[in-house]
Amino acid sequence: MMKHSRRIAALVLCLGGLTGGAAAQGSAPSIIHILADDLGWGSVGFNNGLTYIQTPNLDALAAGGMILNRSYASTVCSPSRASLLTGAHNGHAINDRNINLFAGLRAEDVTTGEVMKSAGYSTAMIGKLGWGATGERDLFGDDPQPTFYGNDPQGDLPNNQGYDRFYGHLNHGSAHDYYYSWVWETNANGDMVLTANDGGPGGEPEYLTDLIHRESERYIRDIATGEDPFYLQLNYTAVHFELTHVATAPEFRNIDGDVIGPACRGVYANDPNLDGIEKDYAATITRMDTSVGAIIERLKDPNGDGLEDDSVLDNTLIIFTSDNGAGPAGGMGENRINTPEIQGVLRGGKRDLYEGGIRMPTFAYWNGTIAPGAESDLLNDLADFQATAADLGGVLPRVGIDGVSILPTLTGEGEQRLRKGLLFENDQPSWLSEPDTDWTIIVGDMKLIRRRDGVNELYNLATDVGEANPLDLAANAALVAELEALAFAEGAAKPDAYGTSYRDWVGGDGDRVTNAASWEVTSAGGPGGTPNDTWSALLAGAASGDATAFADGPIETLGVEVAGVNGNTQTLIVESGGSLSGRNEVRVNTGGRVVLQNAALHSARWIDVLPGGELAGQGAMSGNLYNRGVVAPGQPVGVSAPPPPPPPPPDDFTDAPATLLAFNFSGAQDNNAGSSTLGSPLTRTSTLDPSLAVVQGFQNGSGVGFREPNGGGTNKGNEWNTNGFETFALDDAIAANDYMGFVVAPAPGLEMLLDEVSFTFWRNGQNAPSEYAILTSIDGFASSEALVTTSIQHANQGGPNLANPATLTADYTGGDWVTSLDVRLYAWQDRDPVSTGHTHFVAANLSGHFRLGGGQEPEPVLNLTGALALDGDFYQLAGSEIQIDLGGVDNTDPLDETFDQLNVTQNVTLAGALALSIVEGYTPQLSDEIAIITSSGLTGHFESVSGVDAAWAGLALAVLYTPTDVLVRVALMGDVDFDGVVNNADVAISLAGFTGSGVTGQTYIDGDLDGDGDVDDVDLDILYANFTGALQGDFNGDGTVDAADYTVWRDNLGAVVGVLPGVSYASDTNGTVDAEEYAAWKTNFGASSGALGGLNASPNVPEPASAALLIACIAGGLMAGPIRREATPGRSPSRP
Repeated sequence: MMKHSRRIAALVLCLGGLTGGAAAQGSAPSIIHILADDLGWGSVGFNNGLTYIQTPNLDALAAGGMILNRSYASTVCSPSRASLLTGAHNGHAINDRNINLFAGLRAEDVTTGEVMKSAGYSTAMIGKLGWGATGERDLFGDDPQPTFYGNDPQGDLPNNQGYDRFYGHLNHGSAHDYYYSWVWETNANGDMVLTANDGGPGGEPEYLTDLIHRESERYIRDIATGEDPFYLQLNYTAVHFELTHVATAPEFRNIDGDVIGPACRGVYANDPNLDGIEKDYAATITRMDTSVGAIIERLKDPNGDGLEDDSVLDNTLIIFTSDNGAGPAGGMGENRINTPEIQGVLRGGKRDLYEGGIRMPTFAYWNGTIAPGAESDLLNDLADFQATAADLGGVLPRVGIDGVSILPTLTGEGEQRLRKGLLFENDQPSWLSEPDTDWTIIVGDMKLIRRRDGVNELYNLATDVGEANPLDLAANAALVAELEALAFAEGAAKPDAYGTSYRDWVGGDGDRVTNAASWEVTSAGGPGGTPNDTWSALLAGAASGDATAFADGPIETLGVEVAGVNGNTQTLIVESGGSLSGRNEVRVNTGGRVVLQNAALHSARWIDVLPGGELAGQGAMSGNLYNRGVVAPGQPVGVSAPPPPPPPPPDDFTDAPATLLAFNFSGAQDNNAGSSTLGSPLTRTSTLDPSLAVVQGFQNGSGVGFREPNGGGTNKGNEWNTNGFETFALDDAIAANDYMGFVVAPAPGLEMLLDEVSFTFWRNGQNAPSEYAILTSIDGFASSEALVTTSIQHANQGGPNLANPATLTADYTGGDWVTSLDVRLYAWQDRDPVSTGHTHFVAANLSGHFRLGGGQEPEPVLNLTGALALDGDFYQLAGSEIQIDLGGVDNTDPLDETFDQLNVTQNVTLAGALALSIVEGYTPQLSDEIAIITSSGLTGHFESVSGVDAAWAGLALAVLYTPTDVLVRVALMGDVDFDGVVNNADVAISLAGFTGSGVTGQTYIDGDLDGDGDVDDVDLDILYANFTGALQGDFNGDGTVDAADYTVWRDNLGAVVGVLPGVSYASDTNGTVDAEEYAAWKTNFGASSGALGGLNASPNVPEPASAALLIACIAGGLMAGPIRREATPGRSPSRP
């Protein structure tokens, strides 16, 4: 079964300028990512010298590469694998708990396999996936033939999500069994089929580690010598469950039949210090280690002929890690796991959030690229792998993923971007989790754990990696609050259905981003709804032509990308007063353009402007800005004008209390796309005042679970039926967005006074939330401002029911007049464990009245010139450009800014190009000075500057750099020392900086007059063309061509012409003082130019002969013979 094409926005773009990706070096490496199962941090020799487990091959690879000391995974299998495959952390992955093993991924999820396919890789997954089919042994010990299941039967299987080859177990349960009778594999058509595991003696099943190993060897043998690089996801099942099975394992053989490891318990068989289960545990791990060693040998010699002329080892990155900490299953028990030999110094294990449960044994090996013996303390987790693999392949992952590439850390090249912190959840049932931890956030060395009883634990891992000494919470209250806020912002405590949503733009030219019909679900199709904070949104224009989309109001996403298609430009205009946010990333890709019209652009991490992309306009931005395309403050020419001002307020409006809005819930249960989605907001009303607009219909908050579809078992009709609400206090419900609500606004020119708002509902079952409160934007959704709260029983306890629902009403009489209103009903539970139930909403009403006011603010002027403000760091990278228009020197009026400006609160790093231009109507005046970039600290400078030579006689735009700012000063062309005259002092400076060509990084004050980054022949041409009083043949600069000039010519015969004034440098053919200059002297003998600024213009300037000697010294030092300019590339000494 082949899944229909998706647009994953993994465009083949070189990332080398940003991260030093391998694709930029011209040879993308192959990748093997090895995932062990339940392998504890201390169960390998490279982490723990106390362990009794022998892992010589893993230890050797770790020693030959980089050990990642702070590498993490989730507490259990399913969420770890979801993070690995999607790049989403535990809070955003749709599979955030092991009960999701029965669901799998969704068609819309973008996997690492799909990203690497887009990079031209061959892809395979061998071993355990963990979902997608049945496969448990029955009560009689038989292995029933598996069948498919999941969110999208077969659609979410590896062969339909980017993996060319699969071999192993789909089902989590069957992977527990090292002798299960069936395995799944892809056939020649790419379809998933069952294969009997009957290759052992007498047709018995073979040991699973051996099967996984040999299939991996075959894959490497068959694919390694092909043209394409490969990505192999190698998922061992060791050391998970059924440990005793290794006791009957045969000799370990490779695909050539060679014995590579002993049978059964091997080296541990006669160890008197270990009991039976400890021997099995150790032997299971060592057998996996043996397999890894043999994989390395196969990479050295793919065809197995004993030679290494076909080796691919040096061009293969190998990453080894595990899916969670050591577990007690298979007979090990807590008493054997929680020991220095297994967990080292770490506390805890599988299913809890202490370091022993989530810190993984991890290394990266890439022979010849990663330095041997390296270690890193970079915080990273499984979500980072997709971004790292994409970086290696030279493509981009889907916008908004949580992971970041760690390739700069591995290779030591490029800048390592950092995540704000790592979030992990423990959503297992309480009886499976010991201790009963809920979530954790790690930022730097600080780690906050929230227990399910609401109590926090705070640790400093730098001094207490064993988590034995929690820090005082009261003394660290501010830090705790900061960590809590970050955890909730990252998705902690969200319900099961909460996860990244992938949406693609299908709107046309002129459509609005808030139009639900303009979006569809990636790959799966169907209406996408309106943007929210779970979206990975790809706004890519149609292939038929240029297009413009519009955004207003606050629009929040997890990540948003704007890109063109087929050479067309897709523009997104964020209108005045609006804002666009991509929490993880805002990406402006090739052909994309984002224009702020006095609007805001935000990211908690970064804004990326890629090659071929443009960010322009006026407004405020937050997040680090990385520019590899074009940044252009001010409004670009040709963008659509802002929308016209709103119409005048109505003459007749409701000015006394009345019912303004009543939603109509008739048929509400039909308005739903499925059990894993929220469906479209309810906008149908039975009452709606003509002066009131429904901005956003009745809808779940992002923290609430899914809508019950029509026909669902608990639907009673004519109601909005939802589940979720998994918090225990109002403050937590607010942080988790656990609410139902809607947004309204009065007509332009009116203000509204809210009198009353009410919700009518009933709860079905004891697991539904029991506590409710109404809050609005008037009170800032502050729990302390809740005017009404209530507790209700569920229907089966005699509480409200379908026939007699409860109504919760909040009275806002005497409140504030508003021009918009967001109304929310928050809900939470009063018990543990968390378990969701259904709440049925049947009515939502609002009453109030209006008055004239809140007038229509005049639209701010959108000039061609304007300022962009950035709260963050700005990186102007090689190959990028910033465009600055200059229309004056005064930006004090924010509504009438006369020049483009970038104001940065943090640091600026410069490279790339600066393009200057003059706006019609501005005539630069000598000594005008304009700060085009301001910051807290500035490093680097532009590699080139264009527009420095304006169309005004003799003036130039000089770019200057201070420790914090970039300035443009209007100066005389050639006056590099800004003394008001172009004279020999300027010549001396320019000659001292002369490089010929090919050396970048010089600026105007070095003599780079044309802004190309170096001081060369062209600059000297410009300098001498503007030299004050330049009279051909007047070699001593006294204003007269006479015999004294002949003496100067004779004394400097053969020198660089730049040592002399009075030379037509532009007409000189060979760059040296010779017969050409003599001819000019002879022709002009006796001529005079009057008062000149030559060598005698200042009493401080030496006499002609000594001046010539001085300048010659500056140009090349005192020499015994003539001073000559070296020939520059592309230009012979006798230049044309």
